[in-house]
Amino acid sequence: MSKGLKRFTAILLAAVTALTLSACKKDDDPSPYTEKEYLVKAVSLYNEANDMFNVDISDWEQEEAVAKNREIIENARPLYKELAELQAPRKYAAKQEIIKEGSDATMKMLDIMLEMNEIYMDENLPEAEKQKKIEEVTKQSDELVDVMSEFYDIMVKYKKDAAKKK
Repeated sequence: MSKGLKRFTAILLAAVTALTLSACKKDDDPSPYTEKEYLVKAVSLYNEANDMFNVDISDWEQEEAVAKNREIIENARPLYKELAELQAPRKYAAKQEIIKEGSDATMKMLDIMLEMNEIYMDENLPEAEKQKKIEEVTKQSDELVDVMSEFYDIMVKYKKDAAKKK
C-alpha cells in the first residue's frame, strides 16, 4: 500500500470514527432527569420534607415537643440534602443553584430552631443570658430569610410547572 493510500485511509478512518462518536453522543446535559422528571423529583422531595412538619404539637409537653422536633428535623435533613444535590437539566441549572442555597439555608434554620429550643429549656441559664443568646440566633436566622424566600418562590413555581407537565 502506498504512503498516500495509507494516509488517506488513516484520515478516512479518523473521520468515520469522529462522525460515529458524534452521532452516538447524547446531549451533553449532565442531568440524568428529563425536565419533567426533574420537576416532579424536586417537588416530591420538597413536599415530603415540608409535610413532616405538619404535626399538631399542642398536646405535647415541652420536653417531648423538643425531642420530637429534633427527630422530625433529623428525618427531613436528608430530603433537603438530596434536593440540594439534584442534577438539574440545563434549563433549570441556575434555579437549582438557588435551590441548593435555599436547602442549605433551611437546614441551618432548622439547626437554629433546635438551638433556640435548647436555650429556652435551659433552666440554669439566667434570663438576661437567654435573651442575649436568643438575639444572636435571631440575627443568624434573619440572614437566611431572603435565601429561603427565593427558594420557596422557585418551589411554588416548580409545583405549578410540574402540574402543567402531567
